[in-house]
Amino acid sequence: MNGKETQNLIFYSDPGHAWLKVSKWDLKELDIADKISRYSYMNGNNAYLEEDCDAGIYLNALKNIGLNYNIEEKVSHNLESVIRSYNSYQFIG
Repeated sequence: MNGKETQNLIFYSDPGHAWLKVSKWDLKELDIADKISRYSYMNGNNAYLEEDCDAGIYLNALKNIGLNYNIEEKVSHNLESVIRSYNSYQFIG
């Protein structure tokens, strides 16, 4: 990652909560993988960062290295997101 790139991100939400989808590799590269709470989720190579705190940690880390980002929103108005069925985020060093 460097400040000349633009990161394209997806922000998923359902009627009760929202999550920012990011690569678990990016969390490690930004040196914040151990700062993400168990209130976020993970599935495969991705982490789904809860909106209240963890997503802000990630976005601040991007800002700190001068990386721009675009956020696309995907809203589920009536149904709980499948993200709620994923495993809770767990940092494994």
